[in-house]
Amino acid sequence: MKMENILRFLSLKKEYRMAVVDMSQLSHKLLQDFNGSEEVKKFMEQVVTDCTLLVAIDNLEKKLSFSFRLTEGHTIFFQLNYPEIVLHYSDSLTHYQGSVQTLFDKKSSLSVTVGDWKTGIHTSTIEANRESIEAILEHFTIQSEQLASYFITTRTNPFRGLLLQPLPFADETDVQEAISRLRYFSERLGHCTWREVEEILSDQATVIARHHLSQSTSFLKNTREET
Repeated sequence: MKMENILRFLSLKKEYRMAVVDMSQLSHKLLQDFNGSEEVKKFMEQVVTDCTLLVAIDNLEKKLSFSFRLTEGHTIFFQLNYPEIVLHYSDSLTHYQGSVQTLFDKKSSLSVTVGDWKTGIHTSTIEANRESIEAILEHFTIQSEQLASYFITTRTNPFRGLLLQPLPFADETDVQEAISRLRYFSERLGHCTWREVEEILSDQATVIARHHLSQSTSFLKNTREET
Protein backbone atom coordinates (compact mmCIF):
# COMPACT_ATOMS: atom_id res chain seq x y z
CA MET A 1 0.00 0.00 0.00
CA LYS A 2 1.20 3.52 -0.79
CA MET A 3 0.29 6.93 0.50
CA GLU A 4 1.22 10.38 -0.67
CA ASN A 5 3.52 11.73 2.01
CA ILE A 6 5.92 14.06 0.20
CA LEU A 7 5.04 17.33 -1.51
CA ARG A 8 7.49 19.58 -3.34
CA PHE A 9 6.67 23.25 -3.89
CA LEU A 10 8.03 26.20 -5.87
CA SER A 11 7.20 29.70 -4.66
CA LEU A 12 4.95 31.84 -6.85
CA LYS A 13 7.82 34.25 -7.56
CA LYS A 14 10.25 31.33 -8.05
CA GLU A 15 12.45 32.60 -5.23
CA TYR A 16 12.52 29.48 -3.06
CA ARG A 17 11.62 25.81 -3.07
CA MET A 18 10.02 23.77 -0.31
CA ALA A 19 9.37 20.19 0.66
CA VAL A 20 6.78 18.92 3.13
CA VAL A 21 6.80 15.37 4.46
CA ASP A 22 4.61 13.31 6.74
CA MET A 23 6.47 10.31 8.16
CA SER A 24 3.97 9.27 10.82
CA GLN A 25 3.12 5.77 9.58
CA LEU A 26 6.61 4.97 8.36
CA SER A 27 8.28 6.16 11.57
CA HIS A 28 5.92 4.04 13.63
CA LYS A 29 7.01 0.99 11.66
CA LEU A 30 10.69 1.86 11.73
CA LEU A 31 10.68 2.32 15.51
CA GLN A 32 8.03 -0.17 16.54
CA ASP A 33 10.62 -2.33 18.31
CA PHE A 34 12.43 0.53 20.05
CA ASN A 35 11.93 0.23 23.80
CA GLY A 36 14.16 3.03 25.06
CA SER A 37 13.14 6.36 26.56
CA GLU A 38 10.40 8.48 25.00
CA GLU A 39 12.83 11.40 24.62
CA VAL A 40 15.28 9.35 22.58
CA LYS A 41 12.45 7.86 20.52
CA LYS A 42 11.11 11.33 19.65
CA PHE A 43 14.64 12.38 18.76
CA MET A 44 14.97 9.50 16.29
CA GLU A 45 11.53 10.28 14.86
CA GLN A 46 12.83 13.80 14.19
CA VAL A 47 15.94 12.34 12.54
CA VAL A 48 13.74 10.35 10.16
CA THR A 49 11.59 13.39 9.30
CA ASP A 50 14.42 15.89 8.84
CA CYS A 51 16.70 13.60 6.84
CA THR A 52 13.78 12.69 4.56
CA LEU A 53 13.13 16.41 4.01
CA LEU A 54 16.72 16.98 2.93
CA VAL A 55 16.48 14.14 0.42
CA ALA A 56 13.01 15.08 -0.83
CA ILE A 57 13.70 18.73 -1.58
CA ASP A 58 16.41 17.91 -4.10
CA ASN A 59 16.11 14.63 -5.94
CA LEU A 60 14.54 11.45 -4.64
CA GLU A 61 16.45 9.51 -7.28
CA LYS A 62 19.64 10.09 -5.32
CA LYS A 63 20.67 7.58 -2.68
CA LEU A 64 21.51 9.48 0.51
CA SER A 65 22.86 8.08 3.75
CA PHE A 66 23.19 9.92 7.06
CA SER A 67 25.53 8.52 9.70
CA PHE A 68 25.47 10.12 13.16
CA ARG A 69 28.30 9.31 15.56
CA LEU A 70 27.32 10.54 19.01
CA THR A 71 28.81 10.50 22.50
CA GLU A 72 29.74 7.27 24.26
CA GLY A 73 29.69 5.31 21.00
CA HIS A 74 25.98 5.80 20.23
CA THR A 75 25.20 5.74 16.50
CA ILE A 76 22.25 6.32 14.18
CA PHE A 77 22.24 5.48 10.47
CA PHE A 78 19.45 6.58 8.14
CA GLN A 79 19.32 5.89 4.41
CA LEU A 80 16.75 6.73 1.77
CA ASN A 81 17.18 4.97 -1.54
CA TYR A 82 13.74 5.64 -2.99
CA PRO A 83 11.45 3.95 -2.18
CA GLU A 84 13.48 2.01 0.40
CA ILE A 85 14.13 3.42 3.86
CA VAL A 86 16.72 2.00 6.23
CA LEU A 87 17.21 2.90 9.88
CA HIS A 88 19.92 1.43 12.09
CA TYR A 89 20.65 2.49 15.66
CA SER A 90 23.06 1.22 18.26
CA ASP A 91 21.53 -1.00 20.91
CA SER A 92 23.06 1.28 23.53
CA LEU A 93 20.44 3.92 22.69
CA THR A 94 17.71 1.66 24.06
CA HIS A 95 19.42 1.86 27.46
CA TYR A 96 20.35 5.54 27.33
CA GLN A 97 18.55 7.57 30.02
CA GLY A 98 20.27 10.94 29.63
CA SER A 99 19.00 13.98 27.76
CA VAL A 100 19.25 14.17 23.99
CA GLN A 101 21.41 17.30 24.28
CA THR A 102 24.16 15.35 26.01
CA LEU A 103 24.39 12.98 23.04
CA PHE A 104 26.28 15.73 21.21
CA ASP A 105 29.74 17.01 22.01
CA LYS A 106 32.79 18.23 20.10
CA LYS A 107 33.61 14.67 19.04
CA SER A 108 30.13 14.04 17.58
CA SER A 109 29.89 13.99 13.80
CA LEU A 110 27.51 13.63 10.88
CA SER A 111 28.62 12.03 7.62
CA VAL A 112 26.37 12.32 4.59
CA THR A 113 27.03 10.04 1.64
CA VAL A 114 25.49 10.64 -1.79
CA GLY A 115 25.39 8.04 -4.56
CA ASP A 116 26.49 4.43 -4.83
CA TRP A 117 29.23 2.34 -6.39
CA LYS A 118 27.56 2.59 -9.80
CA THR A 119 27.06 6.36 -9.91
CA GLY A 120 29.99 7.38 -7.75
CA ILE A 121 30.13 8.12 -4.05
CA HIS A 122 30.75 11.43 -2.29
CA THR A 123 30.88 11.77 1.49
CA SER A 124 30.92 14.99 3.52
CA THR A 125 31.54 15.01 7.28
CA ILE A 126 30.87 17.83 9.73
CA GLU A 127 31.01 18.29 13.48
CA ALA A 128 27.57 17.58 14.98
CA ASN A 129 27.80 19.63 18.16
CA ARG A 130 24.63 21.71 17.84
CA GLU A 131 21.36 22.08 19.71
CA SER A 132 19.08 20.12 17.34
CA ILE A 133 18.97 17.89 14.28
CA GLU A 134 17.61 20.83 12.29
CA ALA A 135 20.58 23.01 13.27
CA ILE A 136 23.03 20.23 12.36
CA LEU A 137 21.48 19.72 8.91
CA GLU A 138 21.25 23.47 8.27
CA HIS A 139 24.96 23.71 9.13
CA PHE A 140 25.66 20.78 6.81
CA THR A 141 24.05 22.38 3.74
CA ILE A 142 25.98 25.60 4.35
CA GLN A 143 29.31 23.81 4.78
CA SER A 144 28.99 21.23 2.02
CA GLU A 145 26.73 22.89 -0.53
CA GLN A 146 26.94 26.61 0.33
CA LEU A 147 23.15 26.49 0.45
CA ALA A 148 20.94 27.98 3.15
CA SER A 149 18.24 25.70 4.55
CA TYR A 150 15.40 26.46 6.95
CA PHE A 151 13.67 23.59 8.72
CA ILE A 152 10.22 24.43 10.05
CA THR A 153 8.86 21.84 12.44
CA THR A 154 6.57 21.56 15.43
CA ARG A 155 7.72 19.93 18.65
CA THR A 156 4.30 18.41 19.19
CA ASN A 157 4.40 16.47 15.91
CA PRO A 158 7.87 15.19 15.02
CA PHE A 159 6.51 13.25 12.04
CA ARG A 160 5.69 16.24 9.86
CA GLY A 161 8.07 18.95 8.73
CA LEU A 162 8.81 21.57 6.09
CA LEU A 163 12.12 22.57 4.54
CA LEU A 164 12.65 25.82 2.64
CA GLN A 165 15.70 26.61 0.51
CA PRO A 166 16.16 29.98 -1.26
CA LEU A 167 17.05 29.85 -4.94
CA PRO A 168 19.89 31.90 -6.47
CA PHE A 169 19.12 35.63 -6.76
CA ALA A 170 16.14 35.37 -4.39
CA ASP A 171 15.11 38.56 -2.65
CA GLU A 172 16.25 38.13 0.96
CA THR A 173 13.36 40.20 2.31
CA ASP A 174 10.80 38.04 0.52
CA VAL A 175 12.48 34.87 1.77
CA GLN A 176 12.58 36.02 5.39
CA GLU A 177 8.93 37.09 5.22
CA ALA A 178 8.03 33.63 3.89
CA ILE A 179 9.98 31.94 6.68
CA SER A 180 8.30 34.10 9.33
CA ARG A 181 4.88 33.27 7.94
CA LEU A 182 5.63 29.55 7.81
CA ARG A 183 6.88 29.55 11.39
CA TYR A 184 3.70 31.34 12.44
CA PHE A 185 1.64 28.58 10.81
CA SER A 186 3.94 25.75 11.95
CA GLU A 187 1.53 24.30 14.52
CA ARG A 188 -1.32 24.39 12.02
CA LEU A 189 0.83 22.74 9.37
CA GLY A 190 1.86 20.12 11.88
CA HIS A 191 -1.66 19.05 12.76
CA CYS A 192 -3.88 19.76 9.75
CA THR A 193 -4.93 17.04 7.33
CA TRP A 194 -2.57 16.23 4.48
CA ARG A 195 -5.01 17.72 1.99
CA GLU A 196 -5.04 21.01 3.92
CA VAL A 197 -1.25 21.40 3.68
CA GLU A 198 -1.50 22.37 0.04
CA GLU A 199 -4.36 24.78 0.79
CA ILE A 200 -2.42 26.53 3.56
CA LEU A 201 0.59 27.07 1.30
CA SER A 202 -1.35 27.91 -1.87
CA ASP A 203 -0.90 31.68 -1.55
CA GLN A 204 2.89 31.24 -1.34
CA ALA A 205 3.73 28.35 -3.64
CA THR A 206 2.46 25.74 -6.06
CA VAL A 207 2.97 21.99 -5.93
CA ILE A 208 5.50 20.80 -8.50
CA ALA A 209 5.78 17.15 -7.45
CA ARG A 210 4.03 14.53 -5.34
CA HIS A 211 5.73 11.41 -4.10
CA HIS A 212 4.86 8.26 -2.24
CA LEU A 213 6.99 6.27 0.14
CA SER A 214 5.90 2.69 0.48
CA GLN A 215 4.37 1.45 3.71
CA SER A 216 5.22 -2.12 2.75
CA THR A 217 7.44 -3.69 5.37
CA SER A 218 9.51 -5.16 2.56
CA PHE A 219 10.84 -1.64 1.99
CA LEU A 220 11.44 -0.83 5.66
CA LYS A 221 14.52 -2.08 7.40
CA ASN A 222 15.20 -1.40 11.06
CA THR A 223 18.17 -2.97 12.78
CA ARG A 224 19.53 -2.51 16.26
CA GLU A 225 23.28 -2.76 16.22
CA GLU A 226 24.76 -4.51 19.22
CA THR A 227 27.50 -2.58 20.96
